[in-house]
Amino acid sequence: MDPKLNDAPTSGDPVDESQLEPAGCHVNAARLELPQFDAEDVDTWLLMCENLLLDAGISRQVTMFRKVLARLPPERFRMVKHLAVRHPLPDDCYDQLKNCLSGRLAIAPAERLRRLESLPPELGDWKPSQLYGQLEILYPDE
Repeated sequence: MDPKLNDAPTSGDPVDESQLEPAGCHVNAARLELPQFDAEDVDTWLLMCENLLLDAGISRQVTMFRKVLARLPPERFRMVKHLAVRHPLPDDCYDQLKNCLSGRLAIAPAERLRRLESLPPELGDWKPSQLYGQLEILYPDE
């Protein structure tokens, strides 16, 4: 068979990679799956997202902003839509998104007290770590 008839490499043939992409062309894309949004504990959800993004090598505020924004359900997206429509996005757009979500979805002091009062007075079947986890959700910064 004449090699000129079929120039296309097969899976076993060596390929000159310089022919596959133009010189100077570099694609830097990251595909990652962020966890489902958790309105009950938005601070933990944001921390999980941030760690996954950083592990994937994503540290630019704009990229982090867009990836997290894309994971929000529509009713939560509407809460922060005012941040998404700005052009150009500010340098600290991800920090603004975090602060907005945390501020709007934080547990109100009255609700926090109600939840604290509804915790069992004794451990019962709970492990101490389970009680600690509930307290940490109610008072994450303390």
